[in-house]
Amino acid sequence: MFKHQYRDEFAIISVGLKLAKAWKPVLSYGSLAQLNPETVTPIQIFDEVCAVRSSKLPNPDELAMPAAFLKIR
Repeated sequence: MFKHQYRDEFAIISVGLKLAKAWKPVLSYGSLAQLNPETVTPIQIFDEVCAVRSSKLPNPDELAMPAAFLKIR
């Protein structure tokens, strides 16, 4: 998180998350809009997001991505 000025001076020691008790899917992206918000499950959204990402990104088994192994400063 602190890549430059504060990287050697500060550390994040706690994170607070506030989640809604009633889950409401956000289906405004691409093919997610085709899912029924009344019946969709989190795993269906996960599967669809994975399918969309797989269709846009190269298969790492077929095409290595050397940048993923480099530490970028």
